[in-house]
Amino acid sequence: MTFKGFVNRVSLALSLIVLFGFIAIIWYFQSDGYLQRERNCLEKNVWHEARGEPYQGKLAVGLVTALRTVSGKYSYSLCVTVYERRQFSWTSEPEKIPTARDAAVYKGIQNIAANVVELKKNPKALLRAAAELGIPPDGYFYKRTDNVGVGEGGKDYFDRCLVEVKDPKDPTSQKHLVIGAHGFHRPRPGGCLPRAQPKAEPKNIEKKK
Repeated sequence: MTFKGFVNRVSLALSLIVLFGFIAIIWYFQSDGYLQRERNCLEKNVWHEARGEPYQGKLAVGLVTALRTVSGKYSYSLCVTVYERRQFSWTSEPEKIPTARDAAVYKGIQNIAANVVELKKNPKALLRAAAELGIPPDGYFYKRTDNVGVGEGGKDYFDRCLVEVKDPKDPTSQKHLVIGAHGFHRPRPGGCLPRAQPKAEPKNIEKKK
């Protein structure tokens, strides 16, 4: 075998490895096991973030969680996105397990999660579903309107790095988009504002005698 023939065979083998690897990745992301884990993670996030809200409030939380995964700024996996550090406060606290009395509410959340995971397979469909609620493609931040669960670090981030999503149904008033108990935000154009520097205290100057 000539050296050129050897190189061609190696190139062919590498191409086949890449091809089969790509096929394996596609298969994995479409497998029942992977999709079930994704649904479970989204169910938990909607449960902890919006279980007391009406249907649209729960759906909005599910949709914006999924919007993050197709934004290119977060992992494509819902599980990785949900459990990313400092994203959803409940993930760093003891988990609240649904009880028998919560069965009907949790069943509704499971249906929402299943629908959102299905929408995620087609990002355009996901974006359309979010737009129907007034949520833009980059409107994947939210906080409770009563600021419950928002610490000083979170408040600073919202103030410096995000702006309110305006309600498209009422464009003249520039009203903040609120769905359920949450107001929705998007990244500030141009990036975060600089942190305010603490004012230097004036030095005491002793008068010369």
